[in-house]
Amino acid sequence: MITSSYTLKYSPLKRSASLEIPTSKSISNRLLILKETYNQNLIINKLSEANDTQLLSALLSEIKIHHSRSSEEKEINTHNCGTAFRFLCAYLCFQKGRWLLTGSEEMKNRPIKGLVDSLRSCGADIHYLEKEGFPPLKINVLQPLSVNEKLFIDSEQSSQFVSALLLVLPLLKKDIQITFPANNASYSYIQMTVRLMQDVGISIVLKDNTISYFHSTSLKKKQIITVNADWSSAAYWFTWVALHPESEIFIENLKKCNIQSDSIIEDIVKPCGIETHYLHNGVLIKKTNNTIPSFLSLNASNYLDLVPTLAVLCCGLNIKAKISGIRNLVFKESNRLQALIVELNKIAHLQSDKNTLEITPLNKNKIFNPFFTTYNDHRIAMSLSLLAGYFPEIQIENPDCVLKSYPNFWENLRTVGVNISS
Repeated sequence: MITSSYTLKYSPLKRSASLEIPTSKSISNRLLILKETYNQNLIINKLSEANDTQLLSALLSEIKIHHSRSSEEKEINTHNCGTAFRFLCAYLCFQKGRWLLTGSEEMKNRPIKGLVDSLRSCGADIHYLEKEGFPPLKINVLQPLSVNEKLFIDSEQSSQFVSALLLVLPLLKKDIQITFPANNASYSYIQMTVRLMQDVGISIVLKDNTISYFHSTSLKKKQIITVNADWSSAAYWFTWVALHPESEIFIENLKKCNIQSDSIIEDIVKPCGIETHYLHNGVLIKKTNNTIPSFLSLNASNYLDLVPTLAVLCCGLNIKAKISGIRNLVFKESNRLQALIVELNKIAHLQSDKNTLEITPLNKNKIFNPFFTTYNDHRIAMSLSLLAGYFPEIQIENPDCVLKSYPNFWENLRTVGVNISS
């Protein structure tokens, strides 16, 4: 059953709360592919329960069953999961058969050309079924790919194009060098992929915009990797504490994690009076003073998923801000740049060019009840909900979209004192 909207009212009974957040779906999804391409005996502890990860896991099982049983064309529907579409686009090129890789209407507006061009250069038989450069795709696999020792991939529109190619390198059975454009957006996610490959025993090196892979036989021994708590999810609670004086939140099992770029949130909110204390079983976030910077200037190219949350932070605290490096926001689950401008212009003034978002507070009277549209985008929904408490009440449309990455988000929001009704 789809809930059309939630009404949020903040009525705190206590200033402190303890929360359990999801484990990282970015790490989980990469490990699921590596389990298929490098070590079938890889055991993944604390796999993310996010819909995106559960979907990818189910699709990999479908592919395995179809690959062994049928020569008919098989449809693989990734719905609105961009990671699954990109990763499976590369993976299916090594699975004998005829595949129709598709997704939701939103997915059909997310580019895939850079990855397809690179795979075609290796001999992959891939055809666009609707709009050139976009899903859905028909992938026919009759024989192994013939891969050059040097590959280039245009990843200007998504770092996931590079990650998708990296994760199937063990299937190529040869040394490969991959280059991609310098100053690539979301470079940190390429670093994450390389680091995880190294962690499972793959010989791979990243230097600037060149990746060198040295082939070795796939592992067959049991390996165990535990997925860390998700810093993208934790970021909402760092922002919540920044927005609410004297508040305090303990996040269970959160640790410093240098492969999750969104951990930068700890430093970003520090000027807002936030202290972070790392304990043996989690992280305590405290607001110790009501200091508010008058201006923030950020380059978000390496942490694009934080932009909606940072925009809400600035609007809530009346901080003037300039956030650059955001050109690829238009290719997310929604056109996040346009979504933020439309929704947050209800309470502030936002304007942008292709790569910069400027936020100017309006200091408007907040005695009104805004209705926020979410564009079926989990990060838009969760970010806007952080404004509960700044208005008598707010309404969030299509709250179920948060299941994509953070299934227990609304329960956690209730724990910090928000009354939620439908």
